[in-house]
Amino acid sequence: MGLFDRLFKNKSVEERSDSGYFGGMALNYSSFNGYQQNKALLLSAVYRCVECISDTVAQLPLKLYSIDAKGYKVEDTNNELYDILTKQPNEKMTAFAMMKAAVIATLLTGNGYILIRREGKKVKDLVYIPSGLVNIIETPEKVEYQITGFKQLVPASDMIHLKNISLDGVRGVSTLQYARITLGIASASENTANNFFKSGGAISGILSTPNPLSSKQKEDARQSWAAAYGSNNDKNGIAVLDGNWSFQELSISPADAQLLESRKFNVIDIARFFGVPPTKLFDNVGVNYNSLEMSQLAFLTDCIQPLLVKIEQEFECKLFNRGERGKYEVKFDTTMMLRTDKTTLANYYNTMFNMGVYSPNEIRKALDLTAIEGGDQHVAQVNLTTLENIAKLAEAPVDNKLKGDNEVVEPVKKEGGEDDKKTE
Repeated sequence: MGLFDRLFKNKSVEERSDSGYFGGMALNYSSFNGYQQNKALLLSAVYRCVECISDTVAQLPLKLYSIDAKGYKVEDTNNELYDILTKQPNEKMTAFAMMKAAVIATLLTGNGYILIRREGKKVKDLVYIPSGLVNIIETPEKVEYQITGFKQLVPASDMIHLKNISLDGVRGVSTLQYARITLGIASASENTANNFFKSGGAISGILSTPNPLSSKQKEDARQSWAAAYGSNNDKNGIAVLDGNWSFQELSISPADAQLLESRKFNVIDIARFFGVPPTKLFDNVGVNYNSLEMSQLAFLTDCIQPLLVKIEQEFECKLFNRGERGKYEVKFDTTMMLRTDKTTLANYYNTMFNMGVYSPNEIRKALDLTAIEGGDQHVAQVNLTTLENIAKLAEAPVDNKLKGDNEVVEPVKKEGGEDDKKTE
């Protein structure tokens, strides 16, 4: 039984999740509101941001490429590490599930951990470790990781460490920690709205009468009014009070209190912290097709692409030693982002085909189609030529012609002093 197997021996799923980042890594976000990460996910804007970012990254295959002496790269599907990266990193998780969990932990706790288990120099599997179980041990010379249940410290070379925003380059800081004030306000707004609607929109105000009342009479009047209007079970009841009573309403509607406006602002502010366009959170006010397309491009460029580069570099540095890094590369296949956008996908492959980058069969393979006969040939448009051929054409006699793109045809030879006449 290995160290990792002993870590979770005799522990139920509930016990493990309680000690993970959803339960065991609570953070206080303000002096008046204790706020935990699992509570943050109850906010629809936070949940949607985390779900959107993690799903976008997890759906992209993380592929392994071999690099030849000239720097050309080829997908190394025969390498055993290829299947670990793209399909099943360990017995309990798919590649999608592991990457999604690691990205979620990175966003919510600031740190995502994936343990590299080796057999000699060979990578056996990759195991996701909840960040609540990991403690960073830093010395002037090196960084090591202490995992709950492990006797030995894990060296940095065996731990893939994904950091969110980092102030020292060693530890990541949660997005929630930076957004604690906004999240506190958002939570307070949600609680206010919940209490308002839970009370059935109960009316509040002042009951008054010109007659003096004892304390008991005041309490009886208050209870009578509360029984009629303060209960969600009988919110349309009628209060019957003795004496010459009058009522002065003090409550204001949620709109008058700008509750709805503040909740809308909370969505935009939370989206700003996570780098997600509000349209991804279904806030489509004032959005047209062009702005929607630009927001999608901004999301991929400003939010997703930096995260992809961060993950790629971390995997490369930890999976390979210095001598191997020039021979292998780990890279996300970002063409998966175009799978549902058929127009953009068609334009992309059409451009690559016309430039001679892709052959028909390479395109068909990417689209999960079978190969066709003669589809391995690369073609290019014939209306382009090299500068060398243009120079040759300029120096050639006027009656010279270009054959195809590259070959210059010699002038027609003359016989008997007269030009051969040919009928077209």
